[in-house]
Amino acid sequence: MIYDAETKKESVLFDKPIPLPFPPSTGICIYEHADLSPSEGTLYVVIPCSATAGCLAIIDLTTGRIKTVPGAMDVFVIRGGPKAGDLLFMRRSVTEPKGGEPGYPWYPYVHARPDGTQVAVVSGEDLVLNNGNAPAPILRAWLRSIHGRIFASGEWIP
Repeated sequence: MIYDAETKKESVLFDKPIPLPFPPSTGICIYEHADLSPSEGTLYVVIPCSATAGCLAIIDLTTGRIKTVPGAMDVFVIRGGPKAGDLLFMRRSVTEPKGGEPGYPWYPYVHARPDGTQVAVVSGEDLVLNNGNAPAPILRAWLRSIHGRIFASGEWIP
């Protein structure tokens, strides 16, 4: 749902279960994070998929089509600047094995296109921490460099 503070009305954006991207493809009706595209035509929802990461569901609100991106956590639509409408989300990744040591999981924030395609790793910092926003200087500097911002935990960043 979306709430219009001016008219004090709620509107339903999407009200169907989101199919999981792996068998059994049962639907899920809970989410952890969500954001809406500037055009209000696409809803981005992170759903819990596993013990170590979620899945980003990209929902086309005009057609009802859903694309999923495994391993995503947090999701923010970039507002302003040349990258407006692109995404910033945390993604479960695994480092390359080195010197006989196995790779290990890490969770960097990545810049992605509106369809979820990864463009670049931005930062390995935590942004949302303990129900507040962490300093994350590299991530904030990147947002300033693209003249963009995101809304996280009740705060515009940067």
